[in-house]
Amino acid sequence: MKIGVLSMYYKNGYGVGYSVKKEIEELNKRGYKIFLVSPSETNVDLKKIILIPIRLLKWPVINILKLRRDMNKAIETLINESVDIYYINSLEFGLTNFKRLKKSKVVYFARSTIRGIKANKPKEYFSDTIRKSFIDPVLIYLEKKCFANSDVVIVKSDRMKKEIVSLYKVNPKNIKIISGSIDTNDFPEMNETERISFKKEIGLHNEKVILFLGRITPSKGLYYLIKAFSMIAYSTPNIKLLIVGSSIRGKYIYTIRSLVSKLNIVDKTKFFGYIPQQNIYKYINVSDIVVVPSTYEPFGMTNLQAIALNKPLITTSVTGSLDLVKHYKCLRIVRPFKYKDIVNALNDVIKLNPNSCDGRNLIKNYTWSNAIDDLEKIFKN
Repeated sequence: MKIGVLSMYYKNGYGVGYSVKKEIEELNKRGYKIFLVSPSETNVDLKKIILIPIRLLKWPVINILKLRRDMNKAIETLINESVDIYYINSLEFGLTNFKRLKKSKVVYFARSTIRGIKANKPKEYFSDTIRKSFIDPVLIYLEKKCFANSDVVIVKSDRMKKEIVSLYKVNPKNIKIISGSIDTNDFPEMNETERISFKKEIGLHNEKVILFLGRITPSKGLYYLIKAFSMIAYSTPNIKLLIVGSSIRGKYIYTIRSLVSKLNIVDKTKFFGYIPQQNIYKYINVSDIVVVPSTYEPFGMTNLQAIALNKPLITTSVTGSLDLVKHYKCLRIVRPFKYKDIVNALNDVIKLNPNSCDGRNLIKNYTWSNAIDDLEKIFKN
């Protein structure tokens, strides 16, 4: 079977990019011939993977026109190669001419929806709001096109399935759930010596560390974590907030940095920007608490990653991965948008004995091999 994987995020990011990478690795092991359509800067280091590059530009209107041309050229290549399955991982591929794909099947992985994000996010940085008022209608149109032209839609949680049915009127029979997975080899436990050494490397010593890991966008809820942290930062001795992640597009980072300054917690907060996926385990290892305060989170890979390293975890009730982790005894669930809930949860988990958290055992069956078994069944059917 020949599979055309269309992704704007291969390897990039902590959620969908990581997922696409792991899926391709596993499919590659199973002998499938894979054609990856992805931005030209993508670095593919696997055999049997053929990269078909597309190029991104900075200017939105020109970028859309360029993408449309590049994607249709890529589709032409895939048609000539007689690809059996088109596995679309990014709504931008709604720019393609789906009529040309009638001889093959289309599977669309919906990691989130634009309408879902819009309905569940806090106020943005003003320039981002203006920009998105023009861009979001286009993205919603492309999203609708992907839904309408797919034989199967894949989601990672029941929550996401219900969202698509509600907001986009997709037939629930065409939506399949393949749960999120984790490779514990990517998240090894560091020993005490290694943790102390890495702490020194990033400018920490004996502080109790609270970790935020993710893109700096309104829907990730960092604003509420910072407000909560400010309420315990000086009453709790020797505590630090680490913020790992970047603002990929837009200027929301200015809102966040301004809030940190306004609340007088600059000396208690460290920004690290984007950290490559292969180094994320180090930051989780040296943290004492991981907080995922999202106001919108169809799945939430960070939850699995924190639990894999037995870290106390605070996450919101809208998180899709609660399907898998709700029985983790070092988990505290808070309401989205409610920073006082986060304060109470922080005060609670700070008292936990870290040795009492046995998360690695809880998620041991959520492997990429099992996930690809499910994906393979969909492809073959």
